[in-house]
Amino acid sequence: MNKNVLKSKEAEVKRISDELTSSQCAIVVTYHNLNVSKLSSLRKDLKNVGAKFEVNKNTLVKRALSGEALKNFEPVLVGPNAIITCGDPTAALPVLAKFVTANKAMEVKGAVIDGTFCDAERAMSLASVGTKENAISIFLSVLQSPVTRFAMVLKAYGESLEK
Repeated sequence: MNKNVLKSKEAEVKRISDELTSSQCAIVVTYHNLNVSKLSSLRKDLKNVGAKFEVNKNTLVKRALSGEALKNFEPVLVGPNAIITCGDPTAALPVLAKFVTANKAMEVKGAVIDGTFCDAERAMSLASVGTKENAISIFLSVLQSPVTRFAMVLKAYGESLEK
């Protein structure tokens, strides 16, 4: 193999590895049977939330995988795949879920979210939660609800004593 070609492939593997390790979210999807305009639309929507849609050779991606969670991608790297990466753990998931619902040809194969491997079902269920901030606000409202109800009961009880 030509030394220049080998160096360029090594550089590409390093770039992919850096991209995967610096991302909080990496999702492997199939993209075949989708036309260019639909993929361009998805790329644009993902870019708006700070995510990136990229197609790479599976052999280069397999060489770039490092870390226990990323090693779980190896079995799903068969056929034409794309990898979606994002700095935010959950920002890309709602955009992807909306696109997958509208375009049945795209299939989620697996994801590594915040260092944890998720199968396709789990990744898509996390999409319904939305962003990390949205998940935190839902959690905090659940925590706040019993305290609010208790305060309302105490207020009602205090008002009934005043009468």
